[in-house]
Amino acid sequence: MITAELHELASRWGVQTGYWDVDGHWHDVDDDGLLIVLRELGAPVESVGDASEGIAAHARMLVDQPVEPVMVVPFGATLGFVLRLPSAVDGSVRVEVTTEDGRVVTAEVPVGSVEPYDGGEADGRPFAVRWIDTGLSVPVGYHRAVVHVDGTESEALVLAPPASLPQPEGRTWGVFVPTYAIVPTGRPGPGHLGVAHLGHLDEVGRRVKAHGGSVVSTLPLLAAHLDPPCDPSPYSPVSRRWWGELHLDPSRLPGLAGSPSALALMSSQRVVDAAAALGTARLVDHAAAARLVREVLDAIVADHSGSDGPVAAAVSAFGKERPELGRYARYRAMVEQHGASRRTPPTDPPPADLDPAIVARHRYAQYAAEEQMRELAASFRERGQSLALDLPLGANPDGFDVWADPGAYARAATGAPPDALFSGGQNWGFPPPHPVESRARGHRDFVAALRHHLRHTGLLRIDHLMSLERLWWIPDGFGATEGVYVRYPADELMAIVAIEAERADAVVVGENLGTVTDDINAAMERWGMLGMYELQFEPGAARHTGRLPRPGRHTVAGLHTHDMPTFAGWWGSGDLEVSSELGLLDDDAVAAARAVRGEERDALARALSADLDREVPVDAAAVGAAALEWLGRTDAAIVLADLEDLWLEEAPQNVPGTTADERPNWQRRLARTLDDAFADDVVVPLDALDAARRSEPLPEAPT
Repeated sequence: MITAELHELASRWGVQTGYWDVDGHWHDVDDDGLLIVLRELGAPVESVGDASEGIAAHARMLVDQPVEPVMVVPFGATLGFVLRLPSAVDGSVRVEVTTEDGRVVTAEVPVGSVEPYDGGEADGRPFAVRWIDTGLSVPVGYHRAVVHVDGTESEALVLAPPASLPQPEGRTWGVFVPTYAIVPTGRPGPGHLGVAHLGHLDEVGRRVKAHGGSVVSTLPLLAAHLDPPCDPSPYSPVSRRWWGELHLDPSRLPGLAGSPSALALMSSQRVVDAAAALGTARLVDHAAAARLVREVLDAIVADHSGSDGPVAAAVSAFGKERPELGRYARYRAMVEQHGASRRTPPTDPPPADLDPAIVARHRYAQYAAEEQMRELAASFRERGQSLALDLPLGANPDGFDVWADPGAYARAATGAPPDALFSGGQNWGFPPPHPVESRARGHRDFVAALRHHLRHTGLLRIDHLMSLERLWWIPDGFGATEGVYVRYPADELMAIVAIEAERADAVVVGENLGTVTDDINAAMERWGMLGMYELQFEPGAARHTGRLPRPGRHTVAGLHTHDMPTFAGWWGSGDLEVSSELGLLDDDAVAAARAVRGEERDALARALSADLDREVPVDAAAVGAAALEWLGRTDAAIVLADLEDLWLEEAPQNVPGTTADERPNWQRRLARTLDDAFADDVVVPLDALDAARRSEPLPEAPT
C-alpha cells in the first residue's frame, strides 16, 4: 500500500505513484516496483516502512548539495539559482562563471540580503532555501559555475539557451522512405552490396526535387547489431552517436581507387552474384549484406594499412577529432569475436586477443560514414533541400552506449503503460537514462547524440519527445503493466536541444503523438518546436463532426508514421486483421471495428469533399490523393508523403509489439524501383501536393 510518506518520498525523487490511462482512469502503481525504482534512483528504502527515514535522508542530501548540478539561464535573464544552506549561515555567496570561450565573470551576493522562500530540517538542523540572482549575463552556450559559500565549493553546468528554436521557411513538403527499402532501377552492379545505400537516398532527393519537394525523411541511420542474434531495428541501435556501416555507398568509399583488392572483390562474380541475389529479394537480409560490406571494407583497410598515405592520415585525424573512436572500434570488434552484454562489466581495453584488423575496419567505417553523411547533407543543401534524420529514444541494452558507461543508465527497461491498443503495456527493451547520473554528467550522452545528428541535418525528429519529461520504467523481472513513471529535467533537456539546434541552424520536430502531457505541449509551443499530425488519427472526429481537425502551422503533417498501418492498410482494415492475429482483438471486436472503419472511410471522403469543394469518391486511391492535397492546403509547416502510399502498399514497415521473428519488421523493400516509383502516372499525388503547397491555405473552417 502506498502510504502518505511513501508518496512524499516518491515525489521528492520525481517518481509518480500512479498514472491516468487513455480513458481518464487513475491507476496506482505497484508498491514493490515503486520501491525498486526509488532504490535505483538512490533512495535508501527496502520496504514501505522505510519511507520516513528515506524522506529524512533526502533532506540531508539536499543540505549537503547547496546548489543543483545543472542551472538554466533563460534567454535575456541573468544567472540565478537555488541555494540551500543551514539557516544560521551568514556571509556571502561567491560565484565564478567560466564561459565557453574561457572568459571568467564573478559575482558576490550577501546571504543575509536574500530572504528565504522555503526551508526544512535535516538531522535537527534547520535549513533555508533562497533564490540567488547573481546579476551575471552569459552568452548562449554551455558554461561552468563554481559557487563558494560557507566553506564549501560546488560546481554546476550552466545552460544558456537561445530565445527559441530555428523555424522553417514557408510551407514545404517532402517524402518519407526507409533507406534499406529503396530499390534502385536495374540489376544491382558493383556499386551495390545487397542493400540500398546513401547514394540511393541522394537519388530519392534528386527525384523529389524534380517535383518541387524539399525534404526527404528516413529512419535512423545508426549502427545496428547485425552480428548474431541480428537486430535490424533502427530504434534499438548499438549507439546513438555512431553511424551504421551497412548503408555506405561502396562506389564512394575513401581509398577505393587505391585498393586493388577491394576493386577486384567488388567486381568478382561471387560478390556480384551474392549482391544481386540479396538486392532482388523481397526482404532485406541485413546480416548477409553486412558481411559483404565488411569484406569490401576489410580489403580497403588491408591495402592501406601500414601506409602513411591520405586514407591512413585521414582516419588518424578523425580519431583525434573523436577521441572515443578507438574505444568504440574495440567494442565492435569484441562483439564480433566474443559477443557482449550489458550484464557483463565493461572491459577497457577489451580482451587482448582482439583482431586488430577488425578494430581497424570499424575505425575506417566510421570515418567513411562521417564523410559520406557530410557529402550527402551537402548534396541536399546544394539543391535547397533538407535531409530529415530521426533520433531514436534509446540504445540497445547490449550496445556501446550502455557498455561504455553503464552507470549512466538505470537497471530497468523503458516502455509504456497499458493503452487501448496494448492492454499488456509495452516493453521496449532498452534501459532508460538515469536522471540523477545524467545531470551529474552534464547530460553528455544526450548532447553527443544530438550533435552527431545535427552535424548533417537541417531537420531532426526526436522520437518520443515525452522522454524529456518522463519515462515509463519497468524494473527487471516485472511486467510492462507494473512499471512506474519517472520524471526528467525537461527544462534542462529542452535547453540543450535549443542550444544545439541554434548552432546547427536546424529545425527540430518533437514526436508528440498519442498520450502527451499538457506540460510537454506547452514547452513545445514556448520553444517553437514543431509537433506532428497524422491524418489516420482524425477520421473519428470527421465521423462525429463532419470536419477534419486541421494541423497548425508548427506541425509536420502526414497520413501516418512508420509505426502505423499504411494508408491502404488502414483503408482495407489490414491493421484490424493483424490485431486479431496477435490476440489484441477478438472476433466480435474486429467485426465492430470494421463497421466503424467503414463509417470513417465515408466520413473522411465527405470531409475532404467539403474542404476541397469537389466530390471525392469513396475509393482508396482517390481519398489518399485528396488527403495529401488537403494536407498541402493547410497551414502545416511541412507535409510528408510516405512514398509507398503512392501505389497503395498495404503492408507496413513495422508492426509495434512484434519481433522480426513474428513479422518482417524493418526488412521489407519497396515494391517498385525508383524509376517505377517516380513514374509519371504514380507521382500525380506529389504534383498535386506541390501545387497545394504553393497555393493559398484553406480558408478558416466554419464553426
